[in-house]
Amino acid sequence: MKSLVMKFSKPLVTLLCVLLISSLIISPVSASSQLNAENEKIEELAETLEFIFEEAIVTDLNGNFVDINISKIEEEFGDLSVIQDNLNNLEKTRILLQLLLKQIHFQLVMTVLLET
Repeated sequence: MKSLVMKFSKPLVTLLCVLLISSLIISPVSASSQLNAENEKIEELAETLEFIFEEAIVTDLNGNFVDINISKIEEEFGDLSVIQDNLNNLEKTRILLQLLLKQIHFQLVMTVLLET
């Protein structure tokens, strides 16, 4: 059971980080709708974290981490293998975005060099 917990704890934390980062990167066109969308994503993330820390994490009487209740997480969010597939897709998207940003940076540098 402990190896199962360790197997899913890293993807779960990674998913939460990706959700947080993507909520900060992806934004609507107008500032007002951007703020509303970011607030909604932050609220959703806060609710997810609250569920995980209050419902899914099992602690001892001293409040120390003991286990993660995988079945509660699956009840709330669905099959963890689907979450893992989504993480894999998000990782591929992150890599493509990094490559795109590097290409844009290179083009900007070349433009500046060619203009001088």
